[in-house]
Amino acid sequence: MEDCSKFTFRYASSPSSQSTLIDHLGKKNFRPKEGVYRDHGRERGFTIVEVLVVSVIMAILAAVTIPLYSNYVLTQRKAVVKGLAETGAVSANIFLRRNRRPPSSEELRETMFFPDPSRYTVVVEGFRVTVIDVSASPPVQDTARFN
Repeated sequence: MEDCSKFTFRYASSPSSQSTLIDHLGKKNFRPKEGVYRDHGRERGFTIVEVLVVSVIMAILAAVTIPLYSNYVLTQRKAVVKGLAETGAVSANIFLRRNRRPPSSEELRETMFFPDPSRYTVVVEGFRVTVIDVSASPPVQDTARFN
């Protein structure tokens, strides 16, 4: 067996602890005690540096993904409002052909289907239908024309 005395250990605090480490390394079947961390008698666990690194990585991921998700939600709300405005224009056009006058906002609202009626406001001005999503922040609106 090799002589372990030529190895020095930087983490050893005193020459006496160096000799005990060398004695332990000289044994063939040396196993540290269960639950011991780096032979210092501390329990296993995460160091503060490891926790900070993980926290920084999570903060960076959140900083990237939250704006992307917000943009996605806003784009979807705009698409829904645009579809409702175009549907309102078709309904208003049918109403105009049947009654020979443009519908009021209340009349048009009764003929349209809304996924959640309390979220949307319908405004008819002349030959334009405007649908506003009042639950969005800022409110999302779109306008469609009918003849």
